[in-house]
Amino acid sequence: METPEDEELERRFIELETKLMYQDKMLDELNRVVTSHTLALDELTLRVRRLEETLRAALDVDGKPPNEPPPHY
Repeated sequence: METPEDEELERRFIELETKLMYQDKMLDELNRVVTSHTLALDELTLRVRRLEETLRAALDVDGKPPNEPPPHY
């Protein structure tokens, strides 16, 4: 026969198990989001590097865009 203390311990144990289950689920979801954002950030970083390289290649020796009109215009 269970005592009231045993029933209280059982209730608390079930409550803790339930909380742990939800925390595990949330941790998995957050891990997926972080992984997704890391991949997106890596892709954006690569794109910025490529844009920087393209911009450097487009600039002439003086650091001006090649199609800029002369200053007397």
